[in-house]
Amino acid sequence: MENYNLYYSFSHDPHVNLALEFDLLNTIKPGEVSLFLYRNEPTIIFGRFQNPWREVKFTKLPSDITLVRRHSGGGTVYHDLGNWNFCFIRHGKDIEEKKNLSLICNILKKFKIEAHINERSDLIVKAEGTDKKVSGSAFRRIKDATLHHGTLLVDANLSSLRGVLGKEENFNIEGKGVASTPSSVINLSQINDKITWDTFLFEIEKDLSQNFVCLDEEFMNEDSLDYLAKLRSWEWKWGQGPGFGLVINNPCGFHGQISLSWSKGVIEKCQSQIVSDDPAFNVNVVSFLQSMKVHKESYSEIPDPVNLLFKYLYKIFLSQYN
Repeated sequence: MENYNLYYSFSHDPHVNLALEFDLLNTIKPGEVSLFLYRNEPTIIFGRFQNPWREVKFTKLPSDITLVRRHSGGGTVYHDLGNWNFCFIRHGKDIEEKKNLSLICNILKKFKIEAHINERSDLIVKAEGTDKKVSGSAFRRIKDATLHHGTLLVDANLSSLRGVLGKEENFNIEGKGVASTPSSVINLSQINDKITWDTFLFEIEKDLSQNFVCLDEEFMNEDSLDYLAKLRSWEWKWGQGPGFGLVINNPCGFHGQISLSWSKGVIEKCQSQIVSDDPAFNVNVVSFLQSMKVHKESYSEIPDPVNLLFKYLYKIFLSQYN
């Protein structure tokens, strides 16, 4: 049997938990496998190479949801305390995703839940007469180690998941960026409501004959704390990612469209062709958007708070989701 190190996080801060992953990835020793489990507060986490405006409906996004860009590729996911996270870290070049996911499947069997692994390294269960996704994965390699992390839908708020993920219907986006693949999903608690965070950890401890060690921000070394600061920074979250062109058609009920191009967190070009009786209206829209650094704290006021269009644009580009 492999030599597993078992960890779980006391923190529900997604930045902290991603930084703890970074720490474990960079300190793994030959012959070891680390399994790290954690849960996050309500969060939307998008892949390193994704365009958030292709993945998130900002106009429907509650202000208490955190947005995070993770250090691995893959698609956008919604996290809350009912969507558990696992992370396998191995020394060497082999990710071993099938072996990792098989361990999770074996633990689920103890709760009389039969899950299988599909070609995309998702975990699928048969429910309501069809296949339902309960877990997705993403991966990262460094020189001497690999990371495989994924989610496990147990008791997540699926109404929030369906309501905020996906592109706004009136958005036309051109440009690079990895797009998410929507799937039909289900909570495992709908199959067996006896599965809980504590019982899940207990079954893993029993299966691997190891005890979990609790981690938190106070356990981080200086490099990991620096990485935590990077994850929380505007430069990482918004100041990178692929450039793109965006056309907003008939925004907020107005007739016409707004076209803009975005690069490194800055709206570089903008045109507004909105039907209005005010001859200065389109000029004011362009003035508001041109050269804007999206979700940057320095922008804190709406030029015309009475006008619904400016409120709409503020929600999309300046709501300061940290």
